[in-house]
Formats: sequence, structure tokens, C-alpha cells
Amino acid sequence: TRELDGGKQFFSGPQISIADFQVAGIISSLIYNPNMCGGTEFTKKGKEIVESSPKLHAWWLRMKEQLSDYLSRRPDAPL
Repeated sequence: TRELDGGKQFFSGPQISIADFQVAGIISSLIYNPNMCGGTEFTKKGKEIVESSPKLHAWWLRMKEQLSDYLSRRPDAPL
């Protein structure tokens, strides 16, 4: 089950939208950010939540692929 509800690849349908970027920004900053101020104890719990939902996790992997260029170059900055 790699799709969101209704078989959508992204939150609003088959194409990426601002909603996807909004949620991806939160997830990449607070959960998949190795410099998060809460440390691995905080990020580990967030990863467990995302990865426990097959649809959300598949969506995150799609977004991570879409944002791979940016994510590989973003500055190391804790929140």
C-alpha cells in the first residue's frame, strides 16, 4: 500500500502540491534532522511514528526522493 487514501501518490492527488511541501518541511526538520535539538531520543520516536504507517512512510520516501538535491545540500542547523 504505497498510496495515500483514495490511491493518491501525494496529499492532493497524483501531483505534488504545497500541502506536500508543508508536511515534508515539518517532517524533515523535526524528525529526519540529525541536528535536531532533542537529539536521537526525540527523532527516534518521530521516525517510529512515521514508519509505523505504511502509507505515510511511502509518501515520505517519495517526498525524500523529490527533495533529495535540497536535503543533501541543506546546512547543518539545529532547531
